[in-house]
Amino acid sequence: MDKYSTEVFLLTCTLEDSSPARGTAFHVGGGTIITARHNIYDRHGSVRPNLRLQVDGSEKELVPIRPEDQIRQTIDVATLYLKDIADRRGIPTQLRLPQVGEEVAAIGYPRLPQRNSPIVFHVGTVEALPTNDKQNERFIQVSFQGGGGLSGGCLIDKSGHVLGIMSGNICMGDHPPRPYGQAVPIEYADSFMHGESLVPTEEVDPSYHEVFDGEPPAGYIESNRADS
Repeated sequence: MDKYSTEVFLLTCTLEDSSPARGTAFHVGGGTIITARHNIYDRHGSVRPNLRLQVDGSEKELVPIRPEDQIRQTIDVATLYLKDIADRRGIPTQLRLPQVGEEVAAIGYPRLPQRNSPIVFHVGTVEALPTNDKQNERFIQVSFQGGGGLSGGCLIDKSGHVLGIMSGNICMGDHPPRPYGQAVPIEYADSFMHGESLVPTEEVDPSYHEVFDGEPPAGYIESNRADS
């Protein structure tokens, strides 16, 4: 548990109805952190208010550094960059799809009453694999629920490699309907790994203003990589 607790982080924000919300993010090495897109952006593509990442006992406020047309992604993945942990190895990834019936676990920060440890392992099996790129058919389906703060957490195999990013739930046609967790395959997120989309506020390069003739468009903060 300890080796994951330092690389899996709690995300907090405020929803449109002003209620607090939480999710999970995880570090894959080099300062790159992955989470679910819906933890970061609302349905209009705007960054959620009061977005903060808790890392090593401190809170980081996050801001976007990607243009709006790149923020509006159809895949439920977003990346963050944190220079403070760039020298850490993070959790290893493996670009493969698991097998149906394979044992997997999700790690994150779901809301669970009367539990001392804030980080949780959900263990179960793979129930179904992506079949095509349609909305509900691009996910790895698992036997446990995937929402309630677990969104953005890592789905790992028995060797500890990340196979996916927890995204939410889908209810199947059982009686009563049974919710299954869904995870975006890590290979879908691979293109994000080298294009960070958010950084902590204090790491935003102030020279982004030079990109534009005048003020940047609303919702757009351009920056060089924080370590450049």
